[in-house]
Amino acid sequence: MFLEVDEAEFRADPDAMLERVQSGCEAVVIKADGRIIAALVNPRLFEQVRGMHERCDPVRAKIAEDFRGVPEEVGTREIEAAFARERGH
Repeated sequence: MFLEVDEAEFRADPDAMLERVQSGCEAVVIKADGRIIAALVNPRLFEQVRGMHERCDPVRAKIAEDFRGVPEEVGTREIEAAFARERGH
């Protein structure tokens, strides 16, 4: 479960927000002016995100190597087209 709070609510009682995360809430998402500015996540979710990030590092490095020297807009179009082909669109 994710709890969304505005910045003022978080600042009013940050200890309560930490307690929510420690007691089972997956994350407290803090917003200001409708934008997400921070999130408190429980350790299990954090480890999942970190694991996904680490597994993506070699892929990101390979893409960066393969597209070195290619203008960003051209590379983006090629990657989006490849994803569309894979998804059958």
